[in-house]
Amino acid sequence: MTKMHHEKILILDDDPSILVLLSSLLEEDGYEITTADSAERGYESLKTEKFSTLLIDIFLPTKDGIEFVTDIRKQGVLTPVIIMTGSSEVELARKALRLGVYDYLVKPFKHKQLEQVVRNAVMQNIILEEKHELDIQKELYQQELEKVLENKSAQLDESEAKYKSLLDQTLAGVFILQDGLFRYLNKKTCAIFDCKYGGLVNQKSLLDFVHPDDRQLINGRLEQSQKGKISEEGISFRILSQTKKERILEMWSEQISFQGQPAIEGILIDITEQQLGQMREERLRLELMNEHKMAAIGRLTGGISHNLNTPISVIQ
Repeated sequence: MTKMHHEKILILDDDPSILVLLSSLLEEDGYEITTADSAERGYESLKTEKFSTLLIDIFLPTKDGIEFVTDIRKQGVLTPVIIMTGSSEVELARKALRLGVYDYLVKPFKHKQLEQVVRNAVMQNIILEEKHELDIQKELYQQELEKVLENKSAQLDESEAKYKSLLDQTLAGVFILQDGLFRYLNKKTCAIFDCKYGGLVNQKSLLDFVHPDDRQLINGRLEQSQKGKISEEGISFRILSQTKKERILEMWSEQISFQGQPAIEGILIDITEQQLGQMREERLRLELMNEHKMAAIGRLTGGISHNLNTPISVIQ
């Protein structure tokens, strides 16, 4: 059964018969194909369409495939590239690999080999896109955190009522600990712990929610804050909310004066989704490495088989 990938692939080759053949094979595998017979048409396609993989012949009418790849990389196109080359041009293909080309195919190649290399390149593109999305989320998260910290600093000298109102509108959890108990929490902190405000203030401690394996770590950070030691780096740890949901948080803490007495003020950010995204990225990277290794083993096995068949044919 044909798999519906829905990924787009650009094939760049000046030989019409090659374009027709490759388009037919890859369309059978479920890919959407765009063809170009020159570097100029390839540039035009990249301006108007987004591709998962580029399949490029090493020799083109006006410039070679390596020059084409160099140009599009300068333009910010990071799509994985597969170079197609003849057997006498393998060294050029290897040079292309050193320049960042994903892989190469030596003509003539079989459908299975084409299918494997293209699938690996498409998976690589998926990983790159997910990483880019994670980087964007990380940047937005950092910007939001900076806004929270800026707003917090600007409001510290204002009245307690305005201070609490501001913190209740932030996307970060803010709390104050004094004598080991919560003295103040904003709405986000209550949401993180799945608790109501009245059930925490003067009754619960942060350590009551920290995962047992991380309590010593967090207790040490709180003791440092209580002694006036400030760390610019946040500390990551796990909690178990009131509803027993495990979450991963990042915390910054420092010593302050609250109602005339020493206290600890902390900021909490829920990074559970960010951590899960990094785990997905790592899993995809490992899967890609495994696929690439298996493809390399297949090519090596094919080469060995070919080398053995020649003397056997002579003996026969």
